[in-house]
Amino acid sequence: MPKEFITKTERVIKLLRSVDTLHACRSLTEAAIDYTWGKDCFENLVYDIAMGNLNLARCWWQEVKASPELQHLPQEGPWRTWNLRIRSLGKPLMDDNRAALAAILHRWERENVACAKVEAMWAPTPFPLEEAG
Repeated sequence: MPKEFITKTERVIKLLRSVDTLHACRSLTEAAIDYTWGKDCFENLVYDIAMGNLNLARCWWQEVKASPELQHLPQEGPWRTWNLRIRSLGKPLMDDNRAALAAILHRWERENVACAKVEAMWAPTPFPLEEAG
């Protein structure tokens, strides 16, 4: 059993090391998730913004804006935070404000890193959005 554990762990480490770009991360999640119902417009919105595909992101924004999930602002809890986060993307996206969009994504990234308590292993890097601008 220890040999099998080591073999599987080495495979996982190799896989995780290969996820060194946002595109590689998206490819990994797409390979691992069953999208038979279709991809989530919220997920696509954020990924396309991060990747710098703002024209496509604006199409997703129209779908997101019309979604029932965004119509009502919850009064408290994680759904309120999620709703406010998604709403915060609208104006800078429609204004083609790459710097503001990048600032929002970097703030979310910092918050997620802090919640996961992995600050010691994290090094912020530019999103493709910033490099394409």
